[in-house]
Amino acid sequence: KAGETLGGRSIEGDDKQHRASCSGVTDATGHFLIEHVDPGDYTLTLEPGADQIAALAIPEDNDWEFNSDLRDDLVRHVSVSVVDTLTTHAVFGAPMRASVALSGTVRRAGEPAGSVRLRCAPVAGNREGEVQYAKSDASGRYEFALNGAGRYLVQAQPAGSNGTSIGLTLDLSAAGRRDVDFTLPGGRISGSVVGPGGVELESARASLRFRGDGASRLEVKPENSQRYSSGFDFENLAAGTYTLEVRASASELVLPGTAGQSEIDSLGTLVRDFTLAEDQQIVDLKLELSAGATLVVHVRLADGGAAGAGEIDLWRSDSSGDEPTWRSFQGGVREEDELEPGSYQIRAHSGDLVSATATRVELVAGQSREVTLMLGAGGRLRFDVQDSHGEAIDARVQVYDTGGRALLSLPESAGSAGPFAPGECRVVATDSAGRRAQAQAHVVAGETSGVLLKLE
Repeated sequence: KAGETLGGRSIEGDDKQHRASCSGVTDATGHFLIEHVDPGDYTLTLEPGADQIAALAIPEDNDWEFNSDLRDDLVRHVSVSVVDTLTTHAVFGAPMRASVALSGTVRRAGEPAGSVRLRCAPVAGNREGEVQYAKSDASGRYEFALNGAGRYLVQAQPAGSNGTSIGLTLDLSAAGRRDVDFTLPGGRISGSVVGPGGVELESARASLRFRGDGASRLEVKPENSQRYSSGFDFENLAAGTYTLEVRASASELVLPGTAGQSEIDSLGTLVRDFTLAEDQQIVDLKLELSAGATLVVHVRLADGGAAGAGEIDLWRSDSSGDEPTWRSFQGGVREEDELEPGSYQIRAHSGDLVSATATRVELVAGQSREVTLMLGAGGRLRFDVQDSHGEAIDARVQVYDTGGRALLSLPESAGSAGPFAPGECRVVATDSAGRRAQAQAHVVAGETSGVLLKLE
């Protein structure tokens, strides 16, 4: 909190040339004294206190990498120059100022939710704030004492850093706010995964990406990840569409007996799409990984030369998903292994060039397949999204081909995008209130075509 003294905190100092170091501990008044320090330019680091770490409420089984990032948010640094025979003064923290209060209640299924971690961070040029953490009490109440007015992102993280984060961006005046409440969603996706033929896996990694619902004003963290040995369980999920991705190494297969190694070189990454209604739970999923397939894509120009650098769009033709997986390529080639066997469609683009149509390819477990894509001139689209009064507004824009496959997804509608293959496509705009508009667009090679979308 602003003006709070920090006693019993560790101070570490490192010379910027990495030739010397020093350390100390703050006393009860927050002061520290480090003597016999060699001259030089130092970076002093103030480590977080035990109370701050406790406020993170990190479950023991959470991923260390995510927890480390959260802990690093609490570390403070200051640069000082030490001159021989002189005393150098260093001050950590913000200047003394009146606190801005931010508080509210966290609920789950209508009941107060205690021990939920919350994170508040300054955004959009707010230089007065710093990252803070709080934890809801038994009545669901939480409170932040912020350094100053400004724009902040406050997030509820019911499952810690490794789970779903739900946040709101707020513009706070000096008066603060005491009514910023969170209702935790009750959606859930859980299940287990085995290897080919039901072979047990020692461990695997599952990630869940939130693709949005077009209506919620909550900012849901787009992805969370779990390393697991027996199953995955994603909780506190908002209504909307999610993409589940599960991957594991062939070395994680638990083979019967002790002799020999698996003949499987790789396991295909499993990708599945799910759409959750509000508080819907999809549980006890039984998923099986297959031996991985390899795809080698060669991208060529009209004269037969390599296309250089660009992106490849890869769709599963035999699944309900309409969004591609984007992969970059260099030198006109991309090799992608650990793919799940099945039917795929592929497109490529480089600069203003794009493949005219999607190429279909069948991938077989344990086998490699090569395909060549030819590039030609593409066109661009310029988006103009308006409300019922003709005023320009921000909206999420998505572009689909005639087969319903997503070609592009933009968080904002400003400017133009491309390239797209010449021909017809469908453009959909969705604003933060869930209003939608769509229009047909005609892409012309070498030109930029305007698309007007009016949200009524």
